[in-house]
Amino acid sequence: MTIATAQPMTFPQELVSRYRVCWDVWPVETMVDGKLQKIGFELELSGTHPPEVTDVSPGCPSCREVFRGLRQIAEHILPSKADRPSEYVISNYEPSIRYSRSRGSRPDVSLTIQILHRQGFGPVDECEQRCLKVMEEGLAALGASNGTWQARRANQSVQL
Repeated sequence: MTIATAQPMTFPQELVSRYRVCWDVWPVETMVDGKLQKIGFELELSGTHPPEVTDVSPGCPSCREVFRGLRQIAEHILPSKADRPSEYVISNYEPSIRYSRSRGSRPDVSLTIQILHRQGFGPVDECEQRCLKVMEEGLAALGASNGTWQARRANQSVQL
């Protein structure tokens, strides 16, 4: 029998909750023989300033704090590179704030993870799709939301 229990949050789960982390997936495309070809994915993590922060501006200390948290979350969900022909590229910090209508125009700081072939450009294959799925499952397990923030506990259960 499996019973959901209230377990203490892990550090990555605390970051997800504190910064109300959401994610979106975008295609990475390039021109190949005159045609647009999908060659990978861009997994965008978005987090916002904690509620106690009232004065936000692009590049403020709080923005940097949110980005550091997003980076720790990103590193936590990355699959092992050892046995996969894909690579993951985490973006650098940009002193900017984004506003999305789908998230109530909250001031978001973003980080992207590109999921691409390790060598050359090729069409998206099973490996990139599997890597994206592993990362999305990792985010969901930490309590992050796809698209729009929904306060919820991370997926935790205990086997009895």
